[in-house]
Amino acid sequence: MRVKIIRKDELKTNEWSGGTTTQLCIYPYDAQYSQKNFKWRISSAKVEVEESTFTHLPGINRKIMILDGELQLEHEGHHSVKLKQFEQDNFYGGWITKSYGKVTDFN
Repeated sequence: MRVKIIRKDELKTNEWSGGTTTQLCIYPYDAQYSQKNFKWRISSAKVEVEESTFTHLPGINRKIMILDGELQLEHEGHHSVKLKQFEQDNFYGGWITKSYGKVTDFN
């Protein structure tokens, strides 16, 4: 297994409908988030609007933990949860997921 250290100035930050997301790690290393050809990915996002819709990621199981703030997640047809700092939720990336609240999270 090859390990590559990624320096802070090499991190990729992209915009999404609710704010920005910074990719901390992706596997395989040459995978592209935009092409959804990764096995797993670790990121931190800033939700900067009060109401947003999460990026549709069918085939991906997601886990989110709140680092700062509070977030209400509505997984259409499945479950709803209100998360406070360091609380987590697991959900399927193919679900329609709406969020309410401004936070920084870890995915």
